[in-house]
This record gives sequence, structure tokens and C-alpha cells, in this order.
Amino acid sequence: MRAARVFRWIMRIFILLLTLSLSVVTILGGLSAVNILSDSNNIQVPPSGYSISYNVTGAPNTWYINIPIGINNVGYFDLNNLEIEFILEMTYDGSSTVIIYSGSQNFGNIESGNSGIFEYNATSFTVPAFSTLNSILANITVYGYYSLDLIQFEIHVVDFGIYP
Repeated sequence: MRAARVFRWIMRIFILLLTLSLSVVTILGGLSAVNILSDSNNIQVPPSGYSISYNVTGAPNTWYINIPIGINNVGYFDLNNLEIEFILEMTYDGSSTVIIYSGSQNFGNIESGNSGIFEYNATSFTVPAFSTLNSILANITVYGYYSLDLIQFEIHVVDFGIYP
């Protein structure tokens, strides 16, 4: 009977330590995720600095767009599997609206305390023929995992105006 009681106490202490360590990781991960997402300077799409080039010599117009997106990891853990989804919507000839590009790129990981500028390249897509261009709007979504992949985050930049 004495050995069974010692074994139970060892198991209780082990479970207590495991629970405490997971709680600490969760609290630190949640606090640093809030720290990253609460400051708008940590994830930036600059209002200028992007480039748009297009070739209108052939029948289909071929366009290329490059947009830099800056991300600062000010938290305790690495940002893992950072992925950026990019959708371009064009309004032309009064009220005609069409999605001209949709794609995503994976940029890997950002270590804790580091920052980076990731250039999303939308290359070689075609747009319909138009006489007047009203607007080009980008919808950008940044995905990633945080806090030892326990937290998945998603940031949306909706209707970001891009004009050639």
C-alpha cells in the first residue's frame, strides 16, 4: 500500500507541473499575441512604395504588381508558417467589377524579436480590356501560427486602394 500512495503523489506532482507549464506557455503566448496585434505598426501595408507595371501591347493586358508588407514580431515566440493571401478587384467602365488576381505566398517563419519586409509579387496576370479604370482594390489576408503553433491568427486588410 505504501508504494501505491507514493506513486499517486508522484503522478499528481507530475500532472501539476505539466498543467502549470502549459498554463504559463498559454498566458505568455496570449499576451504576446495581443502585444503584436494591438499595435498597428507591427503589421504594415505602406500607402506607397508598391509598384505596378503593365504591358498593353498585346490583346490581353499583362500586369505585374509588387507590394511590400512589413511585420514586426515583438512577442516571446516565433511566428510560424506566415502566409499572405492577395486578391485584386478591378472596377472599370463605370460599374463593371471583376476579380483579376487571386493567390497566396508562404514566407516561412519570423523569429522572436525580428522583423521583416515581405514583398508579395502578383505576376503575369491578365485584365479585361477597358476604356476607363475606376479603381483597383486589394484584399490582403495575413495568416500565421504563434505560441508554439497553439494560436492561429488572421489579419485582414480590406479594400486597400491601388491605382496604376
